[in-house]
Amino acid sequence: MATVYRHTQLATNILIPIDGAMLFIIYLAITQDLAPLLAVAAGLGFLGALFASLTVEGTETQLEIRFGIGLIRKRFRLGEIVEVRPYRTSFWHGWGIRISSDGIIYNVAGYDAVLLRLQTGKQVIIGTDDRDRLLAYLREYTRLRPAHF
Repeated sequence: MATVYRHTQLATNILIPIDGAMLFIIYLAITQDLAPLLAVAAGLGFLGALFASLTVEGTETQLEIRFGIGLIRKRFRLGEIVEVRPYRTSFWHGWGIRISSDGIIYNVAGYDAVLLRLQTGKQVIIGTDDRDRLLAYLREYTRLRPAHF
């Protein structure tokens, strides 16, 4: 099925500290002759690759979100979505994958997000710096009207 929506948001707020720590550890490993620290640096590099970005991709029937290199992903059938609306996370929600009182949050940067309510009653919050286009895509392909606040 052809992709009708796709957007990738970089996780600069995650990558900058990870890359900084990784470079510092590599520096220590080389200058202090602590070669085992290179394994820690490699682990940080892998963690950075896992959460380097968040890609949201949609077809006419399915929405998929993927972190970084794609090992962490989640798919939703558009038919199981019963409500979509704008959402705003806070600093306390953090970044990555989090559980909040409003649902599971998938976010890599910023505070703008879209909340999906599923037929099961579960809610999913997808962080994005492309909220208006994501909402328009979801409303068109789920045929939901905008929620009134």
